[in-house]
Amino acid sequence: MLYFRRIFGNCFIPNVINKRTSIWNPSYQDPIVNKNELDLPLSEDDPRNYRPIKPLSHSDATTFFHDPVLITFTHMVMKDGRKDLAQRIMANCFEYIKRKQVKKWLACKSDEERKEIECNPWKIFHKAIENCTPVLKLLPATRVRTCRIRGHTETMAESLGKELLDAFKNEGRIVKKKQDLHRQCEANKAYVHYRWK
Repeated sequence: MLYFRRIFGNCFIPNVINKRTSIWNPSYQDPIVNKNELDLPLSEDDPRNYRPIKPLSHSDATTFFHDPVLITFTHMVMKDGRKDLAQRIMANCFEYIKRKQVKKWLACKSDEERKEIECNPWKIFHKAIENCTPVLKLLPATRVRTCRIRGHTETMAESLGKELLDAFKNEGRIVKKKQDLHRQCEANKAYVHYRWK
Protein backbone atom coordinates (compact mmCIF):
# COMPACT_ATOMS: atom_id res chain seq x y z
CA MET A 1 0.00 0.00 0.00
CA LEU A 2 2.87 2.34 0.79
CA TYR A 3 4.34 1.66 -2.66
CA PHE A 4 1.10 2.77 -4.36
CA ARG A 5 0.92 5.84 -2.14
CA ARG A 6 4.38 6.90 -3.34
CA ILE A 7 3.35 6.49 -6.96
CA PHE A 8 -0.19 7.91 -6.87
CA GLY A 9 -0.01 10.26 -3.87
CA ASN A 10 -3.05 10.48 -1.62
CA CYS A 11 -5.61 10.09 -4.42
CA PHE A 12 -8.41 7.55 -4.04
CA ILE A 13 -7.64 4.29 -5.83
CA PRO A 14 -10.65 1.95 -5.66
CA ASN A 15 -8.81 -1.04 -7.14
CA VAL A 16 -6.10 -0.98 -4.47
CA ILE A 17 -8.08 -0.30 -1.28
CA ASN A 18 -9.45 -3.44 0.34
CA LYS A 19 -13.15 -3.46 1.05
CA ARG A 20 -14.54 -5.01 4.21
CA THR A 21 -16.50 -7.78 2.58
CA SER A 22 -16.93 -11.42 3.35
CA ILE A 23 -14.77 -13.89 1.49
CA TRP A 24 -17.68 -16.34 1.48
CA ASN A 25 -20.28 -16.50 -1.22
CA PRO A 26 -23.79 -15.46 -0.04
CA SER A 27 -25.00 -19.01 -0.75
CA TYR A 28 -22.87 -20.27 2.17
CA GLN A 29 -24.86 -20.83 5.35
CA ASP A 30 -23.83 -19.57 8.79
CA PRO A 31 -22.52 -22.27 11.14
CA ILE A 32 -24.38 -23.42 14.23
CA VAL A 33 -22.70 -22.01 17.33
CA ASN A 34 -25.14 -23.17 19.99
CA LYS A 35 -24.31 -26.68 21.16
CA ASN A 36 -27.97 -27.51 21.91
CA GLU A 37 -28.97 -26.69 18.32
CA LEU A 38 -26.10 -28.80 17.03
CA ASP A 39 -27.58 -31.97 18.55
CA LEU A 40 -31.03 -31.44 16.98
CA PRO A 41 -31.76 -33.17 13.65
CA LEU A 42 -32.20 -30.98 10.57
CA SER A 43 -35.50 -30.93 8.71
CA GLU A 44 -35.62 -32.08 5.08
CA ASP A 45 -36.13 -28.60 3.64
CA ASP A 46 -33.32 -27.01 5.68
CA PRO A 47 -30.77 -25.37 3.32
CA ARG A 48 -27.91 -26.63 5.50
CA ASN A 49 -28.54 -30.11 4.06
CA TYR A 50 -27.53 -29.15 0.54
CA ARG A 51 -25.65 -25.82 0.81
CA PRO A 52 -22.05 -25.34 1.96
CA ILE A 53 -21.51 -24.03 5.48
CA LYS A 54 -18.99 -21.39 6.52
CA PRO A 55 -16.33 -22.44 9.03
CA LEU A 56 -16.54 -21.17 12.59
CA SER A 57 -14.98 -17.79 13.24
CA HIS A 58 -12.04 -17.79 15.63
CA SER A 59 -14.09 -15.75 18.11
CA ASP A 60 -16.98 -18.24 18.04
CA ALA A 61 -16.94 -21.34 20.17
CA THR A 62 -19.34 -24.11 21.09
CA THR A 63 -18.51 -23.86 24.78
CA PHE A 64 -20.78 -23.04 27.67
CA PHE A 65 -19.19 -19.59 28.00
CA HIS A 66 -19.95 -18.47 24.42
CA ASP A 67 -22.23 -15.45 24.68
CA PRO A 68 -22.98 -13.35 21.57
CA VAL A 69 -24.25 -10.40 23.65
CA LEU A 70 -21.01 -10.31 25.62
CA ILE A 71 -18.95 -10.55 22.41
CA THR A 72 -20.88 -7.63 20.89
CA PHE A 73 -20.46 -5.60 24.08
CA THR A 74 -16.72 -6.36 24.13
CA HIS A 75 -16.46 -5.15 20.54
CA MET A 76 -18.19 -1.92 21.56
CA VAL A 77 -15.68 -1.44 24.38
CA MET A 78 -12.80 -2.15 21.99
CA LYS A 79 -10.86 0.83 20.70
CA ASP A 80 -8.32 0.85 17.84
CA GLY A 81 -8.69 -2.92 17.36
CA ARG A 82 -7.20 -3.81 20.76
CA LYS A 83 -9.43 -6.80 21.44
CA ASP A 84 -7.16 -8.30 24.10
CA LEU A 85 -7.38 -5.10 26.14
CA ALA A 86 -11.19 -5.00 25.77
CA GLN A 87 -11.45 -8.64 26.90
CA ARG A 88 -9.22 -7.93 29.91
CA ILE A 89 -11.39 -4.91 30.78
CA MET A 90 -14.52 -7.07 30.65
CA ALA A 91 -12.87 -9.81 32.76
CA ASN A 92 -11.77 -7.22 35.34
CA CYS A 93 -15.27 -5.71 35.26
CA PHE A 94 -16.85 -9.11 35.99
CA GLU A 95 -14.32 -9.70 38.76
CA TYR A 96 -15.15 -6.28 40.26
CA ILE A 97 -18.89 -7.05 40.15
CA LYS A 98 -18.34 -10.47 41.74
CA ARG A 99 -16.18 -9.07 44.55
CA LYS A 100 -18.63 -6.23 45.25
CA GLN A 101 -21.65 -8.55 45.38
CA VAL A 102 -19.88 -11.20 47.49
CA LYS A 103 -18.79 -8.52 49.95
CA LYS A 104 -22.40 -7.34 50.16
CA TRP A 105 -23.55 -10.98 50.54
CA LEU A 106 -21.11 -11.61 53.39
CA ALA A 107 -22.23 -8.43 55.18
CA CYS A 108 -25.86 -9.64 55.30
CA LYS A 109 -27.00 -11.25 58.51
CA SER A 110 -30.17 -13.09 57.45
CA ASP A 111 -30.71 -15.71 54.78
CA GLU A 112 -33.64 -13.75 53.29
CA GLU A 113 -31.37 -10.79 52.50
CA ARG A 114 -28.76 -13.13 51.04
CA LYS A 115 -31.32 -14.68 48.67
CA GLU A 116 -32.07 -11.23 47.21
CA ILE A 117 -28.42 -10.53 46.33
CA GLU A 118 -27.32 -11.82 42.92
CA CYS A 119 -23.64 -12.86 42.87
CA ASN A 120 -23.44 -14.21 39.31
CA PRO A 121 -21.86 -11.49 37.12
CA TRP A 122 -23.26 -13.06 33.92
CA LYS A 123 -26.84 -12.69 35.18
CA ILE A 124 -26.11 -9.15 36.41
CA PHE A 125 -24.66 -8.25 33.00
CA HIS A 126 -27.66 -9.58 31.06
CA LYS A 127 -30.19 -7.99 33.43
CA ALA A 128 -28.31 -4.66 33.18
CA ILE A 129 -28.35 -4.83 29.37
CA GLU A 130 -32.06 -5.69 29.45
CA ASN A 131 -32.79 -2.74 31.78
CA CYS A 132 -30.83 -0.33 29.55
CA THR A 133 -32.31 -1.42 26.23
CA PRO A 134 -34.91 1.09 25.01
CA VAL A 135 -38.17 -0.16 23.58
CA LEU A 136 -38.74 2.87 21.36
CA LYS A 137 -36.36 4.64 19.03
CA LEU A 138 -36.51 8.32 18.15
CA LEU A 139 -33.36 8.75 16.07
CA PRO A 140 -30.47 6.47 15.18
CA ALA A 141 -28.72 5.79 18.47
CA THR A 142 -25.26 7.20 19.00
CA ARG A 143 -22.83 5.42 21.23
CA VAL A 144 -22.38 7.20 24.54
CA ARG A 145 -18.95 7.30 26.05
CA THR A 146 -19.89 6.75 29.69
CA CYS A 147 -16.38 6.46 31.08
CA ARG A 148 -15.07 9.77 29.74
CA ILE A 149 -17.32 11.77 32.05
CA ARG A 150 -15.74 10.29 35.17
CA GLY A 151 -12.30 11.21 36.38
CA HIS A 152 -9.23 9.07 35.92
CA THR A 153 -9.15 7.91 39.53
CA GLU A 154 -10.90 4.62 38.74
CA THR A 155 -10.19 2.08 36.05
CA MET A 156 -12.39 1.37 33.06
CA ALA A 157 -13.39 -2.00 34.56
CA GLU A 158 -14.50 -0.38 37.84
CA SER A 159 -16.55 2.36 36.18
CA LEU A 160 -18.11 -0.15 33.76
CA GLY A 161 -18.88 -2.46 36.69
CA LYS A 162 -20.58 0.37 38.59
CA GLU A 163 -22.67 1.26 35.54
CA LEU A 164 -23.70 -2.40 35.09
CA LEU A 165 -24.62 -2.75 38.78
CA ASP A 166 -26.70 0.45 38.62
CA ALA A 167 -28.43 -0.79 35.48
CA PHE A 168 -29.06 -4.18 37.15
CA LYS A 169 -30.87 -2.35 39.97
CA ASN A 170 -32.81 -0.40 37.30
CA GLU A 171 -31.36 2.94 38.35
CA GLY A 172 -28.51 5.16 37.22
CA ARG A 173 -27.65 7.42 34.33
CA ILE A 174 -28.24 5.00 31.46
CA VAL A 175 -31.67 3.86 32.68
CA LYS A 176 -32.64 7.53 33.18
CA LYS A 177 -31.54 8.22 29.61
CA LYS A 178 -33.74 5.33 28.38
CA GLN A 179 -36.73 6.72 30.31
CA ASP A 180 -36.11 10.22 28.91
CA LEU A 181 -36.03 8.74 25.39
CA HIS A 182 -39.37 7.00 25.98
CA ARG A 183 -40.83 10.24 27.38
CA GLN A 184 -39.62 12.13 24.31
CA CYS A 185 -41.11 9.50 22.00
CA GLU A 186 -44.45 9.82 23.78
CA ALA A 187 -44.30 13.61 23.38
CA ASN A 188 -43.58 13.28 19.65
CA LYS A 189 -46.30 10.70 19.02
CA ALA A 190 -48.23 13.24 16.92
CA TYR A 191 -45.47 13.22 14.28
CA VAL A 192 -45.45 9.45 13.78
CA HIS A 193 -47.23 9.68 10.40
CA TYR A 194 -44.41 11.76 8.86
CA ARG A 195 -41.78 10.02 6.78
CA TRP A 196 -38.22 10.56 7.97
CA LYS A 197 -35.18 9.96 5.85
